[in-house]
Amino acid sequence: MERASTLLNEDGRMAMIVMHNLCFRRGFAELRRHLSVEFSSMWVSSYARRPDSLFAGSANVRNSILVTGQGDGQLQTASLRRWPTEGRQYLFEGLQYVRPPESLLRCGISSQWPFIGSARTASLFDVLVARQLPLQDVLVENSKYGLAHKKTALYMVGASPTPTPVIDAQGVQGVSVHDGWLFFGNEYHRDLALVVLVGRWTYLWWSMVVFPPLSGSVAVSTML
Repeated sequence: MERASTLLNEDGRMAMIVMHNLCFRRGFAELRRHLSVEFSSMWVSSYARRPDSLFAGSANVRNSILVTGQGDGQLQTASLRRWPTEGRQYLFEGLQYVRPPESLLRCGISSQWPFIGSARTASLFDVLVARQLPLQDVLVENSKYGLAHKKTALYMVGASPTPTPVIDAQGVQGVSVHDGWLFFGNEYHRDLALVVLVGRWTYLWWSMVVFPPLSGSVAVSTML
C-alpha cells in the first residue's frame, strides 16, 4: 500500500482490498498515518466473513476496501458489513460512509479507523467519549474486586465476577486462557462495569473501535 501510494501523481487514485485489521491493529498504526498524509480523501468499507464472506473458497477472511481520491480532505468509514448469501447483490448499494469524529479516531492505544454505520451513532459516541468517566480511570493494579471478561467477542461481550470454569481431559479444573481481568477499587465500580460490559452499548462500542482482543484498560475505555 505504501509503494502504491508513492507511484501516484497528484491526480491519481488508488483502490485496494486488504485485511480489515488495517483499520485497528497497532502494528498498522504507522501505515494509517502514512495514508492519511498521502491522500486528501479516503473511503474505507469493511466486510465480515459470516454469514457470507467477500471471497468464496478458502479466502475466509475479513476484508476492508480502501478507495482514495480527490475530495474534501477527510477520512470516511462504513460499518463492518454482515450479510447472507442472497444479499450479496445489494452489498455495495447499501454502503453508507460516515466521517468519524476526532474523539473516536483517537480512542485506544493507537489511532483507529472506526467501523461506523451512521452519523447518529457517531455523534452519540462522540458525546459519550467527551463527557463520561473512562473505565481506565477507576481500574487498579489488583484487588479483590475483579471482573473476568472475554478477550474477544462475537455476538456479545462476556463478563463475570467469577472466571469461566474449565475442565481438562483429566478432570482437573483450571482457568480459561481466553479470559482477561479488570480490577477495581471497590464493589460499586466493579458492579457498574459489569452492567456496562454485558449491555448492548458496549457491544456496539466494541464493534466500532475495540475490534481487536480486549485487554486491560483498553477494554471499553470510555463507557462509564
